[in-house]
Amino acid sequence: MTFTKRNPSFINKAPTTFQAGDTAGIHMWVRARQAEMNDNDLVWGRILDTGTNFIVEGYKGSGLNWVRIPCRRLLDAKLHLGTIMCKESFDFLAPLERTLSK
Repeated sequence: MTFTKRNPSFINKAPTTFQAGDTAGIHMWVRARQAEMNDNDLVWGRILDTGTNFIVEGYKGSGLNWVRIPCRRLLDAKLHLGTIMCKESFDFLAPLERTLSK
């Protein structure tokens, strides 16, 4: 699997690519930043891809407050997500929490 990142230079070059096995360093960096954060700042939920950005949605902190955090990049979303909620639980809880928050 090959991931592509947009080349930040203004010169037309081939995009920077890296193999899926090379992402281990990124995962280590995310875990290191999360270890520096307070556990109440991490979300138990899922990352939603809207096509233009990412949204971390789920319960934040020990008070179980439902949050929706928009993120520009997937890396930013991974920083907010502490643990992944199973899809069945998320599909059940998300509509309930969205209607209760209105």
